Amino acid sequence: MSQIPIPNDWDGVSWRCVQVQWPDSDQYIGILHGLLSYLMRGRLYDARSGSILDAQAVGQQIWDRDTPLVDCAGELVPGAGVTPTASGAGWGTCWGNCEDEMPCINVSALLKIENGILYARDDCCQWIAVGAIGAGVPGDLGDAPFEIPNVPDPTYSGCGKAIAVIEAIWRVGDAGLDNVNTLPFLYEAAVQQQSGININSIAALSMQLIALEFEFGWTPQVFDPQIKQEWICTLERWFEDDANGMNAETVAAFKRHILASDWANIVDRVLATAYWGYVVDAIGNENLNNIAKLGATNTTGDCDCPEQSVPLPFPIGEMIYDVIANMSAVSEICTRTDETFSATSTPGSQIRGDGDTNSDPGGLCQMDVIDNPGIEILAGDEVWATCEVYDKGPTSSFNSQIGFTQQRIGGDTEILTTYGDAGTPFTNVEAVPGTWSKLWIFGGDPATLSRVYNEFQWYADGEVIDFTITGLVIRRP
Repeated sequence: MSQIPIPNDWDGVSWRCVQVQWPDSDQYIGILHGLLSYLMRGRLYDARSGSILDAQAVGQQIWDRDTPLVDCAGELVPGAGVTPTASGAGWGTCWGNCEDEMPCINVSALLKIENGILYARDDCCQWIAVGAIGAGVPGDLGDAPFEIPNVPDPTYSGCGKAIAVIEAIWRVGDAGLDNVNTLPFLYEAAVQQQSGININSIAALSMQLIALEFEFGWTPQVFDPQIKQEWICTLERWFEDDANGMNAETVAAFKRHILASDWANIVDRVLATAYWGYVVDAIGNENLNNIAKLGATNTTGDCDCPEQSVPLPFPIGEMIYDVIANMSAVSEICTRTDETFSATSTPGSQIRGDGDTNSDPGGLCQMDVIDNPGIEILAGDEVWATCEVYDKGPTSSFNSQIGFTQQRIGGDTEILTTYGDAGTPFTNVEAVPGTWSKLWIFGGDPATLSRVYNEFQWYADGEVIDFTITGLVIRRP
């Protein structure tokens, strides 16, 4: 029987005599007794709606007032004290009026504990002490409501999402090439069976057409493990440690990132990018979203990536290029008299430099080109940067100077924007660790961003400088 709410509208004093039409049958009379006795059972009531003990006490009063049963003529109801049958006993109730001439027969299942003593309610609905049940048992269980156990909050992993998404993309891509010679109308099913992921039929045909070019023409290095690892680390930076999946904006940004990956040559870039783009389309936004959500629960995976930067201050879908993720490894040692200044770029990680300005104030260390993006830049596109460390000397001591080359017909445009100490001459933006800053807004006609380069310049002597730039991206609002 379902639990019922405890009534809360009785004044505790008033009673009303009511009449009930009931079958003239000993067994049905027994059922009526069982129903009345059930009002004394704690398990009948929903503990969240009031005091079970108070409700049981009211049930006891109802029982005391209505047993033995009296009919509408004021006479005792025949059969009110008969021996229980299977029908009546099924209720597990107190039974009969328990007068001396009619002894109680059954023991109720109702139990309670008081002061370490176990009591059972007998068939006369009287509490009978069964015996002590041991120390440490509470004397009164009270009316404790149902409570949800304290369960630790679930944890999620952006790394787990990244691994799940890239592994899924890799599986579908691998299955696509393995089944390239399958008849077109069987290709989708073959890829799905091998990869275990449902795919879009139209995008699947495009996958097969590109894969056939690999068979009969140029064979690019499609499954480059370094590119796979870089993809995982890129998504790890983009994903938060939460239960969310991979939205459509992130999928679109990742497809753009595929184009910017460090392919071996221009032909590989064109063919491999087209193939992997169709793989992403074949899996689809909904599948990738669900795959990322499942991956979020993998909190033990290791992406083996450099330390993540600060989360972007704008939607990931607005980022059109990640310089840090795609740049080349470049090192430069600048010697100034008896001191040296070193600068390095680590793909997917950082641009870092350190040195001592003691011997040569006003020095310059040029790293030259760190990236060749080859992407289109429009007027209004923005450059954003963040740093993890930017320790420097007094005011006007140091700047990182980030340069961009925009290639146009009729002549290139060079931009050199500074990022560092706000007190230094020509500084555009102060470098504040853990904070994203907008360095530049591109203008003019559309152009190809052909180069990103870097140089470091200091203006004061007598200080050791140390900096680590962990984020450098291009945004299209």
